[in-house]
Amino acid sequence: MTKKKRRAPKRAIVWLAPHEVFKRISDTAVQSIDIVFFENLRGGLIQSEAENTATLHLDGSTSKTGRFKIPQEYWEALSSPSDQLWNAGIARFDTSRGYELGTYDRTTRCFGIRFEQSGVERLVESLAKKMPQASTITSAFPVAASQSGEVSRHPGGAPKKDFWDELWAAICAQIYLGSLKPEKQADVEKAMLDWAAIRGRELSLQSARSRARKLMAALKSEDKKEDKN
Repeated sequence: MTKKKRRAPKRAIVWLAPHEVFKRISDTAVQSIDIVFFENLRGGLIQSEAENTATLHLDGSTSKTGRFKIPQEYWEALSSPSDQLWNAGIARFDTSRGYELGTYDRTTRCFGIRFEQSGVERLVESLAKKMPQASTITSAFPVAASQSGEVSRHPGGAPKKDFWDELWAAICAQIYLGSLKPEKQADVEKAMLDWAAIRGRELSLQSARSRARKLMAALKSEDKKEDKN
């Protein structure tokens, strides 16, 4: 008799909470974390699932499910701020685009979201290889230093924050991808403050407000141009 070969046991899938993923990627990503991570989700390179969901249908009824594997197409329809995902593991998807997503629902909310560890590790490894040496990274707002090594202050106040370049990229990416749809200045202010809070950056309401005002003015200006055309 020939002995049957034993099948190797299947490796259990290890899942990571959003805040764990954010911490791992933030150590290697030199560009907006949202752009890098969500593109991998949309491409199916990282698997995701939710502990439970609530779906609002077009007829006004609501259905709920337990454990749910989130289709990669859903990440194309993300309609909630990314900070909500990183902080609370919650995301809202606009699933009303039936022909694209194969559903005719209105919105689907996912709770207790987590991501497959192997996909996250591949992304982190890839980013680490591409990460430039610290000496090659230059700030958009260089800070002058005196011969004694002390940082000199900019005229009229303290040195500019060294994270504004990254913050602007993240906010613009959220607007472009649709996760941030500002209807008023306060929406932009909150997005900026949330971004800074998650990363442990010091950002005052006054600083966020002045930048948010400029951004909203630019957006309104572009809207007027489109209306004329």
